[in-house]
Amino acid sequence: MYISTTTTTSSIQQSSVVTRCHASQLSFSYSWNSLIASAQLNVMFRYTNTSSVTCTLYGYPGIEFYTANGQPIIAKTHRGGFYPTSYDPGPHLVTLTPGTNVYFYVGWGITSGPTGTNQGCPVPASVKSYPPNSYTQLSLTLQPPPNGPSGERWVGTAICNLNTIGIGASAVATSSTFIAHVNYLNSSFFTPSYFLS
Repeated sequence: MYISTTTTTSSIQQSSVVTRCHASQLSFSYSWNSLIASAQLNVMFRYTNTSSVTCTLYGYPGIEFYTANGQPIIAKTHRGGFYPTSYDPGPHLVTLTPGTNVYFYVGWGITSGPTGTNQGCPVPASVKSYPPNSYTQLSLTLQPPPNGPSGERWVGTAICNLNTIGIGASAVATSSTFIAHVNYLNSSFFTPSYFLS
C-alpha cells in the first residue's frame, strides 16, 4: 500500500520591531535662537533621525559642556524645567521616522548671583550629549550664529552658579509638545535654519 504524504508550508510573517535610537542613527545640533530672561538662558538642542529606519527615544539626554581648552565644565545638573522655559515634558516615548526631529532644552544662569556679572564663569566652546539610554556621545563645536544675535543670546554664554543653580535639562519631546505647553514658543522657533551642527 502506498501512502502519499503532503507537507503544507505556511509562511510566517514577522512584524518589524521598532527599537530605540542609537547615537549612530542620529545627528546633533543646537539653536542659536536662544531664550533669555532674568540672567538665565535656555538653549534648544535637536536630534535628527538620519537613518533609514524608524526608532524611538525615551527620557533625558546626558549633556556635558567644555571650555576652549577642552576642560569639562563641572556643574550641578538636574532633570526638569529651567527658567525661562520652565516646562519639562517628562519621560515619554517619542517615535522618530527617518528624517524627523526631537528636541530638548538646557538652561543655566549666565550671571553670578553674588556679583551680577559673569566674571570668572567658564565659557562653553563645545558640547557633548548622550542620547537617552545611550553610552555613545555626539559632539558639537559651538559657534556664533550667522547673521544673527551674538553675546549673551547664544549658547556660547558663560555658565555661572555651577554649584547652586547649575544646569537643567528637559526630557526629549517633539516641537509640537513644547509649542503646546510654552506660550511664547511657536513653529518659527524650530525653523531649520536656526539650528547649527
